[in-house]
Amino acid sequence: LQGGRVHGGLLGAATVLLEAETERLRTTLAERPGYRLVLMGHSVGGSIAALLGLLLQGNEAFMSALRASASQQDQGQAAG
Repeated sequence: LQGGRVHGGLLGAATVLLEAETERLRTTLAERPGYRLVLMGHSVGGSIAALLGLLLQGNEAFMSALRASASQQDQGQAAG
């Protein structure tokens, strides 16, 4: 992953989660302008959350949705 090494089980878990939830996250961000995504966890969950963040960075469609949501929030704060 990004030129490094990672535990196969943790990467597998992050990949399965990404495949299962990317569309739901993208839809949620589109429906709720200004929402931001926070990935967090404890212990193994923290490791999976970190890997999920790295995987999402490589997903241009998702990152575009995230940037659009953040941009809408910034515009709303500037208007208010």
